[in-house]
Amino acid sequence: MMETTAIVLACEKVAIDTYALVLKTEAAKRPIMPGKFVHIKVPGHPEMVLRRPISIHAADPQSQIMKLIIQRKGEGTQAITDVKEGDQLNVLGPLGRGFELPEGAKRIALVGGGLGVAPLYTILQRFSGVEADAFLGFRGKDYAYAVDCFVKAAHAVHLASDDGTLGTKGFVTDLLNKEMEKAPYDAVFACGPTPMFKALGKVMENYPQVPCYVSLEQHMGCGIGGCYTCSCKVKEGDNWHYRRVCLDGPVFEIREVEL
Repeated sequence: MMETTAIVLACEKVAIDTYALVLKTEAAKRPIMPGKFVHIKVPGHPEMVLRRPISIHAADPQSQIMKLIIQRKGEGTQAITDVKEGDQLNVLGPLGRGFELPEGAKRIALVGGGLGVAPLYTILQRFSGVEADAFLGFRGKDYAYAVDCFVKAAHAVHLASDDGTLGTKGFVTDLLNKEMEKAPYDAVFACGPTPMFKALGKVMENYPQVPCYVSLEQHMGCGIGGCYTCSCKVKEGDNWHYRRVCLDGPVFEIREVEL
């Protein structure tokens, strides 16, 4: 973990209310475990004390370039996505516990919904030696982003949308279920909204032998485990405990967390 000053190389709109922020930062100088995030200080607003947690979409240690996908939905993210080329941002990270590839896994599934699609691309970057199928869900075609990246890097890409304007109309978890019925994956990695996780949990009930790791989307305060505002309920043995998403996660086994 480090606090650095990142240089903005570009910030472009890639879908409705969605922006790709490209940074030159020392935070990318080492290989990054998939699923980690950075905490960005809101520029130009000293009254906004809390940083904004943003998942890492892609990173290149050689060039020290990091790409983030940001949904513009509040004053903080609006200020971040208003930056111009050459601006500076205060970045803390990489933070959190990311996705790890189970020993012996050769065929995996990536399941993303909305903004949750973004961090799954880092899995393709890091675990390039495995066969990965991507299952990506969006509200509609105009909300979709980075699909071409997954088409180039994944073994297969399955698309779903709420309105039917992209891929199959319906839930991305239904597409996963159909493929799992043909041949279960060795592991499933997912990021998205809670309703998607609940549907995914139902699918995985039929495959107790297949590990399923989810990256939780949670409001965070400090990002380093000090404030406990991002706590979630996690099962350990026969007991339930509260764990910090920013420090103990954001990645958890789906069967461990209360959704």
